[in-house]
Amino acid sequence: MRLDRDQHQREQGEGDRPVEADRQTGILHNELYVGRIVWNKQNYRKNPETERRTARLNDKSDWVVTEVPSMRIVSDELWACVKNGN
Repeated sequence: MRLDRDQHQREQGEGDRPVEADRQTGILHNELYVGRIVWNKQNYRKNPETERRTARLNDKSDWVVTEVPSMRIVSDELWACVKNGN
């Protein structure tokens, strides 16, 4: 047994995937809502021992950001509130 970040006991191997908040993925981090598409944000590498793919974030300098105003559905003010946790 081990403790996760919230101090809950977990079996080894249970919940070993990265948390979305750490990876900046998931619905609360989707920049498409503010009209931004981000390309080349992560790459995948295959672990030869387990044959599983793992995602790794690329450097922010390698990201390609395209503004698409027609896709915006959330204002900048609301986006800032969500990102700040307010």
